[in-house]
Amino acid sequence: MLPSLIDSAARILYPSELEKWRQMAVAKRRDEWLHGRWTAKRLLTAPGMPWEGVPFTALAIENAPEGAPYVRGAQSAGCLSITHSRGMAACAFLPGEAGTVGIDLEWVEPREEVFIRDFFTANEAELALSLEGEARDLLVTLIWNAKEAVLKAWQKGLRLDSRAIEIVAEGVGRGEDWEQLKYQARVEGFPHCRLFWRREGVFVLTLAAAFSGDELTAGSIIQLKTD
Repeated sequence: MLPSLIDSAARILYPSELEKWRQMAVAKRRDEWLHGRWTAKRLLTAPGMPWEGVPFTALAIENAPEGAPYVRGAQSAGCLSITHSRGMAACAFLPGEAGTVGIDLEWVEPREEVFIRDFFTANEAELALSLEGEARDLLVTLIWNAKEAVLKAWQKGLRLDSRAIEIVAEGVGRGEDWEQLKYQARVEGFPHCRLFWRREGVFVLTLAAAFSGDELTAGSIIQLKTD
């Protein structure tokens, strides 16, 4: 876990990041944003990565107008995605210009029926509402989480209707290791993603990659870190 946030911010953030962090009015947002940056920089500066050995404070992670994070001056080095939820952060990096990646992390918790009907397709809602208790909570979290990962890989986020993607969640496993998920795109003009998920304690973690190569697994080309 991240050490004392206030004490460590100046040792983690590039000057422009530090200024942005200081201007955040909500403490929870400040803490989660810093945790995400710390997790991403630990991955990007690890052995074998493009910024191996670079001090955290010399590495500036910025956000494109559509919200996707990138390393300043090195957009072509690869695609970065960051997520955080309730004290947990994760990031993924797909090196080179071969494709894009999206990662999302969600706490498994109950969600109201109105949420399901507002943001899920008819098929997704029917499946989710056929379940009860923890089984419903897990499935609803997984569907929502998977949608967000694909939307991030498409470089759109929630600016695109969540029902533009239909997650095919019948028969999913327990998520004890990476499992592949299927989905159907209900809009045109976006690349196909390979979609994976797993349980991470009380969280669900999903990973989507639009990749032009022949081989892609959750643990191969994609570099992943959770904290």
